[in-house]
Amino acid sequence: MTAVSLKSLFPRSSDLVTQITGLTLDSREVITGDLFVALKGSELDGHDFVQDAIERGAAAIACERELRDLPVPSVSDSALRAKIGELAARFYGEPALALRIVAVTGTNGKTSVCWYVASLLAALDIPAACHGTIGWGTPPKLASANLTTPDAVTMQARLNALRFRGVRWVALEASSHALDQDRLGGVNPEVAVFTNLSRDHLDYHRDMDAYLVAKARLFSMPSVKTAVVNIDDAASSVIRKAVNKQARVVTVGRGSGADVRYALQERATGVELQAETPWGRYACVLPMIGETGPLNLLTAMTSLAAAGIDMHAMWTIATGLPPVPGRMQVFDAPVPIIVDYAHTPDALARAMKSLQRRFADGVVCVFGCGGERDQGKRALMAEVVDSLAVDAWVTDDNPRGEPPCHIRDEVCRRFSRLAPHNVGDRARASEEAYRSARPGQALLIAGKGHEFGIERGGCVIPHSDIELARNLSQNRQLHAC
Repeated sequence: MTAVSLKSLFPRSSDLVTQITGLTLDSREVITGDLFVALKGSELDGHDFVQDAIERGAAAIACERELRDLPVPSVSDSALRAKIGELAARFYGEPALALRIVAVTGTNGKTSVCWYVASLLAALDIPAACHGTIGWGTPPKLASANLTTPDAVTMQARLNALRFRGVRWVALEASSHALDQDRLGGVNPEVAVFTNLSRDHLDYHRDMDAYLVAKARLFSMPSVKTAVVNIDDAASSVIRKAVNKQARVVTVGRGSGADVRYALQERATGVELQAETPWGRYACVLPMIGETGPLNLLTAMTSLAAAGIDMHAMWTIATGLPPVPGRMQVFDAPVPIIVDYAHTPDALARAMKSLQRRFADGVVCVFGCGGERDQGKRALMAEVVDSLAVDAWVTDDNPRGEPPCHIRDEVCRRFSRLAPHNVGDRARASEEAYRSARPGQALLIAGKGHEFGIERGGCVIPHSDIELARNLSQNRQLHAC
């Protein structure tokens, strides 16, 4: 068991005796010898749980405001939140210093870029891991993760675990929440990547400007040596201005001004990706549907090439990489079924338009909108499906504490061209949509992607769009060919 002195974590402390064997931000997880870190959150205040932590065996308390008459040593610091990452890094022996870290931010595409970074390296026999929405570890088998970017203590613990597994590269998603809350302290990313910016998380950020400012914080980190930026996105100018003065900027885009210039062409077996790069010209046909997958793969390759990985070697293995779970994942059937995580208006529009180009008879869409968070997305997502689909099923997608029927009704009212089917049970909605579709069309099941449950009424109800699609595609009798 690791043990460090309280003074080594807080050099200004006069305590020369107390030894710390663990860190936690949750009093319920405290075990004997832990340092309990009390922070004030948006809903709960950790200072209110200090006594509970002491009763569970906390050896010491770190807090944002001074607490008197405690039976264990305490350290107070009003700037504690911003220092938690460095604190945890010291406790775990600075694991990030033994790793090369690529951090990816943006509204959409983070998961795919991270997956491809880790998968490319693994295919080149370089030990690598990814961390984000779909889990953490070495692809294709990942441990589950509750948050895209966890709290700073958990992040350092996981980096430490990956270091001791022999991992040498980590690609991680940097969410806007995590950047705003200083959860990446002590991570020291070498490469920072910007994918795009569109509406999301406005239940947390006051507006799109605040959302962008949070994303841009990644690029000002002094550890960043290379910033890879999607120059085609309107927010890229703000991102580029935020890059620290010592970092190199590499842009990716369709125009002649991009450092890595690419073009895409639909082919019978997938999408042909062509690219002019500082490392040479390349082309290959990828077994993918749509534009986002090839762009995310190219972004991953650019990130690694800028850090010294051979670009030619990566192109030779690009067509054989494992698909990203729940990202434009195709299931072959009389009517092909596509599962995608698209849960923002922009991502949903991109998925729909990509499928429209390949399936001339149109796309049937099953989708829903989440409860409680950024309710303004509902009208926008309904408008996307109303304008691009040939038929629509509105179903449940993490209603959380809101009545599911109210969310569905609100979404359905936003349709003007189509008459959407309002079916709360996601499996039944998908089965009905599949039965109704005809050859020449495609069925898009959007919103859940890789997830294994639906959040409703404080519970998580088991559900997998991937398993649902697999069962529908295998049960050919459901559809009359």
